[in-house]
Amino acid sequence: MDLTGRFTGKLGGETDFNSVRNAIESVDAFFSSVLRKETEEEECLQFFFKDEKAAQPNEHYFDIMDFWKTIEPYVWNWAGEDLKDFWIIRVMKEVETVREVANYNKILDQETKEHLYILRRMSESIEDLPKKGTALKLCRDENADKIEVVYSLRYFDEQCYHPYREFIMQNLYMLLKNGGRLLVTTSQDEYFVYEMGHFEWKRDRMDNQEAYKICMSREDSAIRKGLIAGFVYDELK
Repeated sequence: MDLTGRFTGKLGGETDFNSVRNAIESVDAFFSSVLRKETEEEECLQFFFKDEKAAQPNEHYFDIMDFWKTIEPYVWNWAGEDLKDFWIIRVMKEVETVREVANYNKILDQETKEHLYILRRMSESIEDLPKKGTALKLCRDENADKIEVVYSLRYFDEQCYHPYREFIMQNLYMLLKNGGRLLVTTSQDEYFVYEMGHFEWKRDRMDNQEAYKICMSREDSAIRKGLIAGFVYDELK
């Protein structure tokens, strides 16, 4: 389909809101002629996956995801309303949902019950925090804490069934397995830091002044790393 080529050709080097939106609209019109809006869910999945149950991607999947990587720098901070009417974005969200659920299910199928229990207990510890806001993945940079990724906790609820939760759970699993630190913020001006590694974890309250200083160092690049295909920050924050 070469969705990216169609987008960049239509954009013609412009970067303003209307030019980007018009270029996406052009791609959306083409995509609607390839995969019509009346397409059933099963047919849609077959269009993007060699095996829809295992969510094994094909060339169409990589094409639409390359398209997202191309438009993401322009749209990540748009309002969710600005993209909601595009068929290609709606399909992208559905496809990403299938992939995130499948990827997390692989972890559930392959890991030990003991490790999954530890992961569940830790995730519940985060879920149960009152008025949680964001989870900031931290790394050390010249003896100071630096934010590597910003995850929104708006949909971090086991009862929510939002693909973004599956995405966060996968990243929590990797941190718990390989080691890492997570700073969780709440709207009540409370901050908690999670220290993880080798399937062990502990939670401590972080000093407000220290945590606030870290939060103020947040960069756009860290926010964008915490997004998934088809979703803009406005829909998750």
